Amino acid sequence: VRTITKYAVGLDISQKMLFTAKKHLRNHKLPTVLIRGDGTRLPFKDNSFDKVYSLLVLQHLSKENGNLVLQEIHRVLKPGGIAYIRVPSRFAPENLLMALLQIISINIFRYKDPIRMRFYSIRKINSLCKNIFRKVEITAHEFRPPWNFHTPWTWHIIIIPKRFHKGLRKLSDKIERKANTSLPWLKNFGVTL
Repeated sequence: VRTITKYAVGLDISQKMLFTAKKHLRNHKLPTVLIRGDGTRLPFKDNSFDKVYSLLVLQHLSKENGNLVLQEIHRVLKPGGIAYIRVPSRFAPENLLMALLQIISINIFRYKDPIRMRFYSIRKINSLCKNIFRKVEITAHEFRPPWNFHTPWTWHIIIIPKRFHKGLRKLSDKIERKANTSLPWLKNFGVTL
């Protein structure tokens, strides 16, 4: 990890997230440059990176901005570079819960600015990426139940006791191996990469 972070650059539009990342990196003695920037207009030259990793960004953006981010990732990748684009799968259990909460917050409580997220089907993310990247491979990860309850007032409340987390992670890993080998239809229920 130290070798990776020594040459890495972190980017976020949120000053608060950059502060949190800086604190985390400092606590783990990981030397990484962090800059504030917009993913729809990356502040890097063409062909700058061997790898780009987008961690759960696209679900917070409009379709148009999500497409711009993908185009920008392609632009800054060196020829033969690899982009890892992680998005929430539409049918993952925690995303079904989040979709229900969105419906409730918009239609029942009439929040003007609820937590909004865009969930992707495997077919949709594959289609978006194939229009931009030469080669696309979809894998799935994290088949855990929704143990975090997200609200506008708190980042998350743990709804599954921690004593069950280790066993659930092992089960998630087992399902992940099956989804990425012998049972590809399971990819629809995990986080897609």
